[in-house]
Amino acid sequence: MTKFVKLSNGPKDHGKGRCRDACLGSLEKLGLSDIDLYLIHWPGTQGHAPGDAGNPTRRLESWRDMEQLYKQGKCRAIGVSNYTERHLTELLDQCEIAPHVLQAYSSLGTTVSPEQKNKLLHDETVLSVSKEVNRSPALVLLRWAVQQSIGVIPKSTNLEHIRSNLEVFDFKLTNGQMDKLTSLDQQHHYCWNSETVL
Repeated sequence: MTKFVKLSNGPKDHGKGRCRDACLGSLEKLGLSDIDLYLIHWPGTQGHAPGDAGNPTRRLESWRDMEQLYKQGKCRAIGVSNYTERHLTELLDQCEIAPHVLQAYSSLGTTVSPEQKNKLLHDETVLSVSKEVNRSPALVLLRWAVQQSIGVIPKSTNLEHIRSNLEVFDFKLTNGQMDKLTSLDQQHHYCWNSETVL
């Protein structure tokens, strides 16, 4: 039986050799010779401003490392996470191996502080669709992605939430409901915004 393992290089691991070292270090810690999927987690570099002119170069150097890891059989698939269309186009224009996976980040939005509500889970449109299908707002958002064949990796330490996530395959959203939810993606940002990363 194969165990699926996904790893990502963090924003601090961008640049020539750094991405490779991070992946090999993770493999060593896990006691594995290879992994199923390795992702670049974020298009920017930790410790550098989002508008830093070196970001594109460091991203490409990281991707070159990942192409080598893939060719050497250290990673069965490679991909990116949180890339905007601009970042992805830039990568596709320069890469030898196209990303196998484009992973979204924070499909359920985020809570900025303990005093604030998660804006996406409490959005009027999300709540309206949730009521129509008699499912939680979180399940509605996950279904919206799954119904478009977008991979989601919901994370929870709450056993009830984990069980509930499995219900994502028990219902479908109508075209109208899908359109309503898609309309939320009009310059709204419910988590970190990678649009600002050069």
